[in-house]
Amino acid sequence: MRNGRCYAADFIDGLPLRSQKKLVRLIETVTAFENGPFDLRNEQKFKHVGEDIFELKSDQVRLLLFIEERRRLVVTHGSLKKTQRTPPAEIARARGLMREYRQEVRG
Repeated sequence: MRNGRCYAADFIDGLPLRSQKKLVRLIETVTAFENGPFDLRNEQKFKHVGEDIFELKSDQVRLLLFIEERRRLVVTHGSLKKTQRTPPAEIARARGLMREYRQEVRG
């Protein structure tokens, strides 16, 4: 969030309702895993893309996020993926937003 704007919420709000519903179901599935806080084993839907950054995938929609305190998913932003690999600029943006978040929260 910067200047009162939440990039992830703005992105999701701009998606068609069908895509929004699919993302909600996917997030509920990932966060309701019985053997731990998150189901990190399903790389078709939840993939580690570098350092502490993960990607939640639903069709062409990608949400970049990190895990805070082993129990909270913090979505930095979203994008529509057009290639096989996550663009390095998107990963760098997620890292920058993660650093900003941690500076704000931890002071």
